[in-house]
Amino acid sequence: MQTAVEAARKTGRDVLVVFDASEMGTWCDLMRRDILNDPSFAKGVSGAFVTVVLDHSRKDGDDPEERRLQNAFERRLGVTGFPSVLLLDGQGRAYARTGYRGSDVPAYIAHLTGLRALRERRDALIAKSRRNSGYIRAEHLANALRTIDGSLAAEYDELFEELRATDPADKRGVLLDYDLARLAPRAREAARAARHPAAGLRVFDDFLAQTHSLPDDKRQRVLHMRFDYLDKTGADGLSRMQRCERRLQELRAMLALAPDSPVAPRIRKLIEDEEDARTAVLRAAVEAPLTRAPDPNASHGDED
Repeated sequence: MQTAVEAARKTGRDVLVVFDASEMGTWCDLMRRDILNDPSFAKGVSGAFVTVVLDHSRKDGDDPEERRLQNAFERRLGVTGFPSVLLLDGQGRAYARTGYRGSDVPAYIAHLTGLRALRERRDALIAKSRRNSGYIRAEHLANALRTIDGSLAAEYDELFEELRATDPADKRGVLLDYDLARLAPRAREAARAARHPAAGLRVFDDFLAQTHSLPDDKRQRVLHMRFDYLDKTGADGLSRMQRCERRLQELRAMLALAPDSPVAPRIRKLIEDEEDARTAVLRAAVEAPLTRAPDPNASHGDED
C-alpha cells in the first residue's frame, strides 16, 4: 500500500483500493467480471487513480507480516463486507467508501470521479480555512469535513479537534456527528484492549450518560449502534428468551424516540424479526420433549 500511496502522491493521483474476497463468490465475482477485468475500466481510471486490489481470503504461502498489515488496514478503515472500495488521497487518508454498483463501467467511473471531486472540494475548503480565522475559519473547516464519508471520521481526528477548538459550542452540528461516527469504533477498540465485550458496552453507556441534551433522533442512533454491538458480541450474557424480550423492549423504546427518522424503518424491521424469533423460541420450548427424572421405586424387570 505504501508504494501505491507514494506513486499517487508523486503523480497527483488518488488511490483506489478494492478489498476483494476471492473465496466468497457472488458480489466479488461480479465486481471482478464486470468492472475490474474490463480493460476500459483500467484505462478510464488510470489518470486519476492508482488501483490496488487486496484479497481478504487466506491462501497457502501468504506472508504472515503482510497478512497482519492487511488485517490492520481493514480494521482501520472499518472494512467488514466484500467487495469494498475505498478512495485514499495522496497522503494515504481515506475519504470515500463505495462498492459494487452494477456492470455499467462508464457509470462506475463517473461515480468514482464524483467522489474524487468531493475530495478536491475538501482540500480547497481546508486551504481557505488556513487563510482565515474565527467564524470564517470554522465555517470552512465544517464544510470541508461534511464532504467526508462519516464512517471514515477517524481519518481526520486532527481536523475535527481543530474545529472543536474554533467552534467549542458546535454551532454547526459537525462535531456531534463526528462523535457519533467514532462511537462504534471506540467501543470495538475498548473491547479489544480489555479483551472483553463489556468494555465496549460501557463506551455507549458512558456517552449516553454524559449527553443529557442529545436530540431524540441522535439518541436513537446511539441506541441503535449499542443494539447492533450487543447483537454482534453477546455482551449481555442472557438466555435466548431473555435476549428476545430485552431486544424487543429496547427496540420499541428506540422507535418511540423518533418514529420518522431515517433509521426508523430498519428498527421496525428489527422488531418484526425479533417478534418472529421470540415466537420460534416459545414454539421450540413447547414442542421440546419433556424429560422426567427416573423413579427410584419403579420396577426394572422381573425379580426373583
